[in-house]
Amino acid sequence: MSIAPFHITLANPQHIKNVPGRKTDMKDAEWIAQLGRCGLIQASYIPDFDVMELRLLTRRRQSYMQKRTQAKNELHNVLQRSNIKLTGYLSNIFSKTGQALLRLFIDGEVLSIERIEACRHGRVKASAQDLLTAMDGKLSRINRRLLEDSFEEYHFYSRKIKQIEEDIERFILEYFPEEYALLMEIPGVKLQSAAVILGEIDPNIEAFLTVGHLAPWAGVSPGSNESAGKKKVYAPSKGINI
Repeated sequence: MSIAPFHITLANPQHIKNVPGRKTDMKDAEWIAQLGRCGLIQASYIPDFDVMELRLLTRRRQSYMQKRTQAKNELHNVLQRSNIKLTGYLSNIFSKTGQALLRLFIDGEVLSIERIEACRHGRVKASAQDLLTAMDGKLSRINRRLLEDSFEEYHFYSRKIKQIEEDIERFILEYFPEEYALLMEIPGVKLQSAAVILGEIDPNIEAFLTVGHLAPWAGVSPGSNESAGKKKVYAPSKGINI
C-alpha cells in the first residue's frame, strides 16, 4: 500500500493563533488541523538556500554595526561623566585626531600642548590650546579602564565589519552578479544596500504578488484603525534595515 506524500506547511504562529483561554497542546493541534482542512493556513515565505546564506551574512553585519554603536555610546558616556568636552571641538571623536587624543587618556600620558599638537590633524580647526582645555576633566582610574575597553571594542567590531563586508561582496559576486549589477544602477543603492535587498527580498520576487505585499515585509507600511470616530495609527513593523 502506497502512502500519500505529506505536504508540510511552515506558518507564522501569530497567524494561526487560537482565541485566548485555557489551552493545551492537544487543543492547539486540533485548531491547527481544522485551519488546515479549511485551507486557512498561509504558508510562510522561505527563500532559496543561497539567499538564506546571504541573509545570515547581512544580519550578522547589522549585529556588528549595532554593537560598535553601543561601544561608541559607552565611550561618549565615559567622557561626559569625566567632564571631557572633546566633542565640542571634534565633530567625530573617532577620527585620526580623536583616536590619538583618546590614546593619551588610555596610556595615562601627561597632557601638554606639545603632545596634543603632535596628535592634531592639519584639518582640525581647533587649536592645541582649545583641545587641551576641552580635555581638562577628571578621569578616574575606573573610567580610564572603561574607556580602554570601549575603545578596543570599537576597533574589534570595526575589523569584524570590514571582514564580513568583504565576505558579503565575494558571495554576491559569486551567486548574484547580474542582480547585483542591476541594483547598483539604481541611484543611492550601494553594495551593502544591494546585499540587504538581495538577502531579505530574494532576487525572485514572485513571493510578493503586489507592492502592497512587499511594503509590510520591508517595514514601510504603517497601519491605521478607526473605531467610533477615533483613529489609531500603528507604526510600521520592524522590517529590513538597510
